[in-house]
Amino acid sequence: PLTPKQLQNIPVCCNFGCYSLLRKACLKHGFMPKIRFIATTNTAALAFVQDGSGIAIVSAGGRDDFPQGLQQQLLADDELYFEQTLFWSKKDRLSATAQLFLDFYLEAAKTDRH
Repeated sequence: PLTPKQLQNIPVCCNFGCYSLLRKACLKHGFMPKIRFIATTNTAALAFVQDGSGIAIVSAGGRDDFPQGLQQQLLADDELYFEQTLFWSKKDRLSATAQLFLDFYLEAAKTDRH
């Protein structure tokens, strides 16, 4: 895996969800990231890479499909982790579809941890 320190002086595009985490991680390593573009979607960030403008840092699991011709590399740093939280109403029962999604999500989260 790469470390944030290895990103110093490299033009970066990131999605909005990653920006504050990336900035914090880079500051911990003593530099400001060279942000060229903050995208609203992973797709827009990856388009930045495809035209050779730099690298993209997006929140993505290893199973995500990426466009042809791109390489992916894990960026490892404790500052780059964020919790995911699901919310639902306690007063209403979940629909059958919502319950299936929740069961799927919980199973996937359990698998990702091992």
